[in-house]
Amino acid sequence: PYTCADVGQYTVQLTLRDVSGQIDRCSGTVTIADNLGPFAKCRDTSIVLNPAGFATLTAADLDIGTFDNCLLDNIVISQDSFFCADAGPNMVTFTATDTAGNSSVCTSNVLVIDSILPVAQCQNLSLFLDGNGMASTTAAAISSGSSDNCGVDSIALSQSVFSCLDTGANPVTLFVFDQFGNVDSCTAIISVSDTTAPEAVCTDTTVFLDASGSFPLTFALIGSSSSDNCQVGNIQLNGTNFTCADTGANTIQLRIEDPSGN
Repeated sequence: PYTCADVGQYTVQLTLRDVSGQIDRCSGTVTIADNLGPFAKCRDTSIVLNPAGFATLTAADLDIGTFDNCLLDNIVISQDSFFCADAGPNMVTFTATDTAGNSSVCTSNVLVIDSILPVAQCQNLSLFLDGNGMASTTAAAISSGSSDNCGVDSIALSQSVFSCLDTGANPVTLFVFDQFGNVDSCTAIISVSDTTAPEAVCTDTTVFLDASGSFPLTFALIGSSSSDNCQVGNIQLNGTNFTCADTGANTIQLRIEDPSGN
């Protein structure tokens, strides 16, 4: 019997002898060939992108017992390098070839996964309330070099609008998302300040002493039109009670201070 080791061409001689002892001979060529392809056997698998957004695959990762009736020569796959753009399912062709040049293929579903979290990096920020007592910022202003192995998809801030009630230090959270749903966060301090001075507006008025010869002066009477972007705090008048000795024109000074010291 012939085996795989005998693949090739051979010259053989046929000898015939009859009952009388007469002999004749002829020769011919016998070709022993292996025309049976390998049995390619492969499996589905998954691979995870590294922090650089890269992953590799080998034929051995997919092979589950590929064999040949004689001898395998090589096994190759159609794709062995994967990047962020390949995240998700990928069809990879697995081709096995024997030493006789016969080949067979199977197909594997390779799932590429990005499980690396983004890196959220925050910076603190100072804000100043405007004339309406409001201030705002953006997630981009808080993010300080946030990154992801496959690129940042979006960023969001837990609070972006501030009012007089937020004067002082405010902790806020920055969220960094990648396109595959991975998220990381960091905390920043937003310092909100009110540096807008109040506007003191005085109104001239005439007052009449009562039966006891006095009149108590109030802020509402001469300074009700005064304002502040947040609220009027401390109010000072250089004269608050008039008597008979003050009859006539009197100059009053109004001083207003808001809770931030302006």
